[in-house]
Amino acid sequence: MAKDCEMVYDGSADCATKCVVHGETAIVHSCGKASKKVDLRAFRAEVRALTPAQARALVKNLIGVYKEEIRRVNAKAAMEFDVGDKVTFKSKHGIRQTGVVRKVNKTTVSVKTDGDMVIWRVHPSFLKKVE
Repeated sequence: MAKDCEMVYDGSADCATKCVVHGETAIVHSCGKASKKVDLRAFRAEVRALTPAQARALVKNLIGVYKEEIRRVNAKAAMEFDVGDKVTFKSKHGIRQTGVVRKVNKTTVSVKTDGDMVIWRVHPSFLKKVE
């Protein structure tokens, strides 16, 4: 990435991905650290040159990295809630539910609803704290 690059946040993640000066693609994390620029044409050419076994290994590694990142994001989202927090979410039928956090699990948060006293297991990304 050139020093005179001006990276613009594109709203897709914590990263800026497009230089408005050069049109180059790069990843700049919110901490300001830039990752290696990826030339997609060269990457495609390298992937096409792989043997089937090498391609499978590459895909397996990429999937592993992706799953690890998803686990990290989910754990971070779950840590935003504590037992006793009042939260709200929409049920699978679109009905707004309000309740209290009973337990914070690895990938879900157990919520006991106010009205019918049912315990729901909800992914933290669907929950919002109620003040």
